[in-house]
Amino acid sequence: MDITWKDLQLGFYGKGTPDRMRRILTVIDFYLKTADINLGRVHWNYVMGLQDYAKWYLGLDCNGFTGAYLESQYPSLGINGGDHINYLDGKLKKRAGVADVRAGDILSREGSGGTRHVSMVNSVSGMIGPGATSAQVSITQSASSLGGLNTKTYTLKMIDEGPKDKPLKWELAGYYKFHHCLAPERK
Repeated sequence: MDITWKDLQLGFYGKGTPDRMRRILTVIDFYLKTADINLGRVHWNYVMGLQDYAKWYLGLDCNGFTGAYLESQYPSLGINGGDHINYLDGKLKKRAGVADVRAGDILSREGSGGTRHVSMVNSVSGMIGPGATSAQVSITQSASSLGGLNTKTYTLKMIDEGPKDKPLKWELAGYYKFHHCLAPERK
């Protein structure tokens, strides 16, 4: 199986493209079927199957979801699905206003030490003129507070809040505020 230790780690940290997760699951399935597992040592009550194992130990966090999306859909950007999206804000084009937002854009909120939350724009609807300050957007994101991977429609608004050195400029009304709207294209 063509997989690195780093690829395996990324799967356990909530990051991985569909192909990477397929390879991780192949290795795990082999291990679960062939290893002599000491249940007490791994704190299990029974030797679980692949589906249970994946449910309890693998996942897809918000950053992993958007990173996998960018890596698989925009390979020319050279993004690794394990990259923190906030570290890409110096490489990717930032949208200036609501009228510029497109499907595939990433809303990004910074936190201490890396990404705080990211969401992907699926679609923008309604008549959006050049001076628009809000629009209806369909957002897909992975958030444990929302039950995992989901898609929902919000009103995206331009705001001006937070510290002057890192202002919050975008809000999904009634849900979350973001620093950047990143386009899947280089600066």
